[in-house]
Amino acid sequence: MLAIRGIYDGTQIKPLEEIPYEEERKVIITFLDKDVEFDLEPNVDPIKVLRGCATGEKLTEKLLKARREDLAFEARKSPTRGGTYCTCDKVCTCVPVSW
Repeated sequence: MLAIRGIYDGTQIKPLEEIPYEEERKVIITFLDKDVEFDLEPNVDPIKVLRGCATGEKLTEKLLKARREDLAFEARKSPTRGGTYCTCDKVCTCVPVSW
């Protein structure tokens, strides 16, 4: 699938970029609203675009909880990490986990 920019003058669609096909092809034509302005260039910073998209999801708390669970799991399984062979199936509180 290929997307190119063009202009509709009221009777014809004029491509603003080269069309790399010589043979007849099916196309889907999308008309943008006049007040919509955007840049199709790949110089968009994805961090800026995505910043704030998960507001209210409490991702930091979820990440820290998962990290504590991982550390507790590793501590239960590995005596070399300061743990013992605990058999708890939940987040273990009998094995101290240090940050």
